[in-house]
Formats: sequence, C-alpha cells, structure tokens
Amino acid sequence: MKPLLPGIGFLMLSGFVTFAAASENPGDIPRMMQMNMSVMCPATLPGVQISALDTANGIAVTFSAATANLPDLQKRVEHLANMPMANRMFAADVNYEALENGARLTFKPKDPATVEELRKRIRTFAEQMKKGDCTMMEMMNKMDNMMPADHTIHADHSDDHK
Repeated sequence: MKPLLPGIGFLMLSGFVTFAAASENPGDIPRMMQMNMSVMCPATLPGVQISALDTANGIAVTFSAATANLPDLQKRVEHLANMPMANRMFAADVNYEALENGARLTFKPKDPATVEELRKRIRTFAEQMKKGDCTMMEMMNKMDNMMPADHTIHADHSDDHK
C-alpha cells in the first residue's frame, strides 16, 4: 500500500492556501473550491481515456493514461472514490482499484433492483467526464461539505507494486 501522508499533506496545504487567499475576499471561496475540484478531476489530465462497462452486478468506469500521468491519475480517481457524496448520490458501493495503466471505479447498487438505473447514471457521468466536464464532481464536493460522511470505500491496492 502506498503511503498516504504526502497526499494528505498536499491536500491540507492546498486547503490552507485556499482558505488564506479566500479570507482576503470571502466572495472568492466558491470559485476557489471549483478550481480545486477541476485540479482533482481525472478528466482534466491530458490524454486520459474513460470507458464504462457493465459488470455482472453493476458498472465499472476505467480511466487510463500515459505512463507520465499515471500516478496523478490514480490519485485523482481514488479521491473521486473517497468522496462521500459519490456513495450517496449513486446509492452504490464504490470500489477503487489501481491498474497498470490507470484506475477503475466499480459501482454496485445498494439495492440490486436499481442496477439498470445506476448503470444509466454512471454512463451519463462517464460521458460528461469524457468531455472534460467535472461539474458533477464539483457538485459532489459541495454536498460533501454540507453533510456528514456515512460511507465505506473499499480500495484494492494489489496492483500498486507493478
């Protein structure tokens, strides 16, 4: 498993910088939060390929990138998986998996009867991201900041040492 401390330190530092800058002009807080989310959006990395594929009991979204962008892509996809609102918004369990050429998010509905609706919503989300549209991530981030977290994310780091 990769150490999380550097990533946590970066996120804390970026939050501090955002807070310090925003405290000078409180009206800039939403704009700065939006900028931070676009920086964390997997779709904003150059050359990222995004695909959605149905699984036996849900849907998987795979993100792939050139080797140079791989660590950043994996960090961004894992961040997306760990957003509490991703779990709530899609009423699904979200599983992050690092891949040799990218990362994968697998969504499994909490209620199996809703699998087709979940697939439709995730396909829409993936299509938006293919166009570089990160507004859904921005919305999830805003909602995360308003609600307490009550989710469980399962990370599979078996490919971290490849």
